[in-house]
Amino acid sequence: MKYIVYLTLCTSNNKIYVGVHETNNPEIFDGYLGNGVYTSRPASYKRSTTPFKFAVNKYGINSFKRMTLKVFDTAEEAYKFESEIVTDEFIRRKDTYNIKLGGSGGCPEVLKRKVYMYNSSGVFVAEFDCLMDCMRYINPEAKNASHISRAIRLGQRVLGYQFSYEKLEFMKDWKPKKFTRVNNLPEIPHNKEFRKIGRYDMEGNLIQIYSCLSECKKDGYKNAKYVIQGKRSHCKGFKFQYIEEV
Repeated sequence: MKYIVYLTLCTSNNKIYVGVHETNNPEIFDGYLGNGVYTSRPASYKRSTTPFKFAVNKYGINSFKRMTLKVFDTAEEAYKFESEIVTDEFIRRKDTYNIKLGGSGGCPEVLKRKVYMYNSSGVFVAEFDCLMDCMRYINPEAKNASHISRAIRLGQRVLGYQFSYEKLEFMKDWKPKKFTRVNNLPEIPHNKEFRKIGRYDMEGNLIQIYSCLSECKKDGYKNAKYVIQGKRSHCKGFKFQYIEEV
């Protein structure tokens, strides 16, 4: 893994945001704009909790361009470099979106809660300082921890594990929800489209019976419906009407 110190520019107003991002390949843009915002995840910015997210909502993701300032092998080096840029003076500038001093790093405040992991039988497996640490443990390639937070909220599993924000002696044995097929649904009356239709000559003699209106159309009588409705006197020299079942 590499750590980049990046600068994201809002091309609509020339304001900037500087931050640190962990990535597999610094040469490839992975959709991360900064401040927890991913271009592929509207949920990461739709709730405008910071000036940067508010701007993304206002101007749209296409108005932002991320540039790499420097690449580091360790997070410590990256945050140290960030702290030299995002100073108190930098934050007070009117052309920046940063609201806290650089160098602090770590998970966003909302993700700093401890997470406890259990297997599907409810047995405790491991403890993590934040959601992202937990997600990286079970999937080193993960870019965010939304799957785990959703699993905790909905009581679901991720890659066979259960999770909790509270340290429990054990979790209940997880069982998938079972859905029962309902076979006693009320009978739905057939639409007229599926009623039998008779084709008659102009003297009223029955010539052919069709199982539905679609068969009439396939046989070339596209206006049979209008004859049945009384909007036309005939279709290609024939009359049509529904055949009532006895």
